[in-house]
Amino acid sequence: MGPRRSRKTELLKAAEQLFADRGYHGATIRDITAAAKVPLGLATYHFGSKEGLYEAVLRRREPELISSLDGSLSQLLKRKPEPTTDELIEAFLTPHVRLVHADEGWRNYMRILYQLAGFDDRNRRGALLFESFQEVMGRYVAVLGQTLPGCDPVQIRRSLILVRMLQISFSAEGLGGRAAFDSDRLPLNLLPAVVRFCAAGFRAALGPEAVANVAMTVPAESKLQRRAS
Repeated sequence: MGPRRSRKTELLKAAEQLFADRGYHGATIRDITAAAKVPLGLATYHFGSKEGLYEAVLRRREPELISSLDGSLSQLLKRKPEPTTDELIEAFLTPHVRLVHADEGWRNYMRILYQLAGFDDRNRRGALLFESFQEVMGRYVAVLGQTLPGCDPVQIRRSLILVRMLQISFSAEGLGGRAAFDSDRLPLNLLPAVVRFCAAGFRAALGPEAVANVAMTVPAESKLQRRAS
């Protein structure tokens, strides 16, 4: 069973890399199994189809990201029971940035999400961007609702989704406006600016009520930046 699980893992790693590099339609099962150095039929055996393999690639990293997002919010609330909008946005963005800088596989994952957002058949596959995140998104929306009294929770959720789409774009593209490799990805010391940018966009998407109700307090130095220095 050990070698079989190992070959399945190699398939997922190879698929993640090739889907990130070539897109869903550009990466073939033959390419992926060749890169993983496994028999062609093993992909069908484990995942049933190319689409099944694609979904497995995306689902593989979701539990860790969801746990990190949940933990980030819990730590913030423990430290500050009544956080500002900017601090909540920072808590939401920081796990994404930390993971992307820690592991090339996470960068590939974000590149795949970025591609997924532009699929012509995104109504079918686009659910993969958000389905599993509904519960943790709900926690952030609830706390943001307390911070922004009078704002519609539905609009808060939509605005938070826009923040996530911005974050995916920042993670997938480098400063040169292309797919982010090590030499071109967003540096950690720009995280405070990203937080300010996303928080401002979040409030603007909500409308005048958010601007009127929010004290625009931005942490001078993010926790992630302090750990990186």
